[in-house]
Amino acid sequence: MTGHQPTEDDLLMDLIKTNRRTEGETMSKKQYEKHGDNNPWQAVNRFGSWKEAKATAGIYKNSIERQAITKKDILEDLKKVNEETEGLLTVEKYKEHGEYSISSLYNRFDSFTTARSKAYNI
Repeated sequence: MTGHQPTEDDLLMDLIKTNRRTEGETMSKKQYEKHGDNNPWQAVNRFGSWKEAKATAGIYKNSIERQAITKKDILEDLKKVNEETEGLLTVEKYKEHGEYSISSLYNRFDSFTTARSKAYNI
C-alpha cells in the first residue's frame, strides 16, 4: 500500500465495514490494521486522531451502555488489573485484562496515566 492515499469517503466506508467485523467491540487500531483495507495511521492523519476518525464514521458503542460505565467502575477495574498483573500497569495490560474498553477510559479521563494514578489512590 505504499503511496496509496485513500479518499476521505474510502476511509470512512472502510472504517464502517471493518467495524462490523468486530462484533460489537469498539474497534481498535490493531483490529483495523488486521482487518481493514487501509492503515489506521491514514485515518489518524486524515481526521486528526483515531477517536475522531471513528466518530466521523459514526462508530460508537451502544450509548446507553457507554453512559452506564462510571469513572468509579473504571478506577476499580484499573486497580484490580494492577493487582493481578506484574510491574507497571500499561495500556496494553489493561486492554488484555481489563473489563472496559480503552475508549471508555479515555471518554472519562484525560489520559491513561491520569486514570492509573487515581486508581492507585483508591
